[in-house]
Amino acid sequence: MILQPGEIQPFNLSGKYLICRRVEGHIVISNPDIGLPETRIKQADVVTLEAVRLIYVKNLDSAPVTLDLQSTTIPIASSDGGAVTISGGSIDSIRDAIQVTAQATVENGTMTSQSPNAVSDAIDISVAAGAKVQILGSTTKARRVVTLQNISTEPTTLRVGGATVAANRGAILRGSIDSIASAEVETVGAVYVHNTSLVAATVSVMWGDR
Repeated sequence: MILQPGEIQPFNLSGKYLICRRVEGHIVISNPDIGLPETRIKQADVVTLEAVRLIYVKNLDSAPVTLDLQSTTIPIASSDGGAVTISGGSIDSIRDAIQVTAQATVENGTMTSQSPNAVSDAIDISVAAGAKVQILGSTTKARRVVTLQNISTEPTTLRVGGATVAANRGAILRGSIDSIASAEVETVGAVYVHNTSLVAATVSVMWGDR
């Protein structure tokens, strides 16, 4: 495989072990859909990716990069990119541990999903014109993903953020019941919305935590 500068290519995995047989340059692997951030890998690295079927490979260099990746069902270690040895079901070496802080964690080189395991919801919340309302308070849970929808009767513009959200602060969520706008926020802190419109707004909310 040859990657041009800054190029990203998908790479399908047939097994849970990813082996970097050869690389001439700097590359990272990632899959934001499952919470795998950009992670640097080098020649001879062996990485276990449990239940992962697709990654994206990116060239970080300003010149083309040649690489040889292999996906297998058994770990294969190659310390120098030459001779290959079968390790009989264990990983000989993992050079760079993958650190995942979003939807997954990695322990002993194996990625495990950390998606929310409980979903909650609340009655639709009315936000008066010009008002700021706390949608959810803070939580002691380790992780929480909040989904907000603007389902106002008329088109309204909301600002979404923390306690300091205002007419000129926070993410914009403009929509109505006929054109619903949604926002997803991952936070354990309190979530507020500010209605910048001249009419009342209605917000629906659901969240998942772990």
